[in-house]
Amino acid sequence: EVRRLGIRLLLDRHPGMVGELGAHGWHADGTELARTVQRPEGIALCIASCHSREDLAAAAGLGFDAAVLGPLNATPTHPGVDPLGLSVFEQVMTGCNLPVYAIGGVGPQDIANVHLRGGQGVAGIRAFWPHSAVAG
Repeated sequence: EVRRLGIRLLLDRHPGMVGELGAHGWHADGTELARTVQRPEGIALCIASCHSREDLAAAAGLGFDAAVLGPLNATPTHPGVDPLGLSVFEQVMTGCNLPVYAIGGVGPQDIANVHLRGGQGVAGIRAFWPHSAVAG
C-alpha cells in the first residue's frame, strides 16, 4: 500500500520485517545497532539511531547509509536525558563519514544551525507533524 501511494517506509526494530512487509529500509535503534554484526542483506536503506561517537563509528563500520544523533535538545519523549546541544553534536559527529541528522526536540528552527555544524539536517515528528500521536 505505501509503495502505491509513493510513500517511503522505514521500519524500526527488527530488520527481518523489512522484506516481509515491503518497506524501503530499516531504522536500527540503539539496542539493534549494538547487536548487529553485519549490515542486513537485501535492505536498500539502513539508518542508525546514535547517541555517541562509538554508535556512529559502529553504523559507519556496518555500512549504514545515514544516522540520526541526539537528542540535540530536551524532548518530552526522553525525560531526564541530557541533550547534546550543538557543540557536542558537532564534536561527536566530526570525522564521521555518514550523513548525520539531528534528532530530539528539533524543528525547522534548528535546521540552519545543524547545517552550520556539519549536520545533514533534522529529523523529527512533533515539530513537523504537530497533531501526531507521539507519546509525550
